Amino acid sequence: MSETSDLRSIAQPQHEPFLWARLYGRRLSWPVTLLLLKTPLSANAVSVISIVVGVAGGLCFAFNGAAWHVAGVVLLLASWVLDCCDGEVARARGTCSLDGEFIDACRHQVVCPALFGGLTVGVLARHPGAVWLLALGLASTALSTRFTGGMIDQLVLLGVRRRIRRGELPERSAGPPTGAPGRGPAALARRLTPLFVDFNIMHILIAAVLLDLIGLRLTTTHPLGPAVIERLWTPLDAVHVAYGAAFPVVKLGSMLLAWRQGVSGRVEDVLRGRADDVEHHE
Repeated sequence: MSETSDLRSIAQPQHEPFLWARLYGRRLSWPVTLLLLKTPLSANAVSVISIVVGVAGGLCFAFNGAAWHVAGVVLLLASWVLDCCDGEVARARGTCSLDGEFIDACRHQVVCPALFGGLTVGVLARHPGAVWLLALGLASTALSTRFTGGMIDQLVLLGVRRRIRRGELPERSAGPPTGAPGRGPAALARRLTPLFVDFNIMHILIAAVLLDLIGLRLTTTHPLGPAVIERLWTPLDAVHVAYGAAFPVVKLGSMLLAWRQGVSGRVEDVLRGRADDVEHHE
C-alpha cells in the first residue's frame, strides 16, 4: 500500500453513511485535501472557507438569471466538498478538536438559511405580487437552522424521562438494526429527514437548475415570446414552495413526536445499542 493510500485510510472515515458522499463526495474531496495538506491552511481555516463559499452560493439565488443559478450550484458543491476536506485535513494532521467541531457545526447553521433566504428574494423578484411566498420563505429560512434541532433534542430528553417513569424504554440489543424502520408518523419523519440535510437540498437544487436550463433552451424559440414565459413558474419556484410548505410540517411534527414519544433516530439507536460504530462523516 502506498504512502498516499495509507494517509487516505487515516483521513477518510471507514464508514460513510451518506449515499452522495460514497458515490462521489469523498472522491472529489480527496484530491483537494492532498492539495490543502501542502499549504499552511489549518482544518479550521478550511471550515471557515467552506462557510464563506456556501453562503455566497446561497445568495446567488437571490439574483435571476441562469448564470447566477449555475454559480450558486457550483459554489454550494464546492462548499460541501470543502466541508468533507476539513475533517480529512484534521485527521491527516492529527489536529481534531472541539473547536473544529464547533466551526463545522456553524457551517450548517448559516449555509441553509443563506440558501433559502437568497431563494426567497429571487422568487419574490419573479413573482412580486405573491406575498404568501414571503411567508413560505421565512418559514424555510428559520426552520432550516439547527435551532429546531436543539429544540427537538430537548423535547426528546423530556420524552425519554416520561418513558423512564412509565417503564417504557426499549430493551438494549447489541446486534445491528434489523427489519424495516417501522411504520407510523415517527418512521415517516425519519424517512423524510434526509431531504432536509443541506447536501441533499443542494442535489435537489442541481436538478431544479438543470430543468430550468432545459426550459430556457426550449423557450428561446417559443412563439409566445419571453414576456409570457417570464410569468411562468420555474423549477426553483417549485423548490421554494415545496420546502416552505414542508419545513413547518416535518420540523414541528418532529418536535411534537419527540415530546410525546421521546423518540428520534439517534436516541433510538443509542437506547438499542446500535450507535457504537457510528462515525462523524466530516
